[in-house]
Amino acid sequence: MGNPEKQSEMNVNWAELIPTTGHAIVIDDEPVVRMLLEETLAEIGFSSATFDNAASALSHLISIKVIAP
Repeated sequence: MGNPEKQSEMNVNWAELIPTTGHAIVIDDEPVVRMLLEETLAEIGFSSATFDNAASALSHLISIKVIAP
């Protein structure tokens, strides 16, 4: 199965994914994970809203009328 000590790398050719647009919701309780996901999404053309819990994300979706109250 390979050498467990060898670290794998993820190489992504972002140019193949662009132009991609849209809006994403990022929900994670770790601030660093939220920041990294937000930056990665921005690199490929997505705007995003980040939240540390599902309740906050749901409130946001309701406020922008994506989900009817």
